[in-house]
Amino acid sequence: MGDFDQDVLAPLAAACEAAAGDGEVAKAVMDVSEVGFADSASLNELLRLPELTGALGVFPVADRVDAARAR
Repeated sequence: MGDFDQDVLAPLAAACEAAAGDGEVAKAVMDVSEVGFADSASLNELLRLPELTGALGVFPVADRVDAARAR
């Protein structure tokens, strides 16, 4: 079991950006089943994944809950 904290942010961001920029990568899977703790910075990085990978159309983002519900 490990932690998902500041120590892994830079390597995670680099790996995600590299995968998103590689035209041969069709899918990336992040297994977090052994993560015992995730700080807020790590959770924010996970929330950036749709933006980094160009998947915002699949995972739309809204500014307000009511706007999200209206979609």
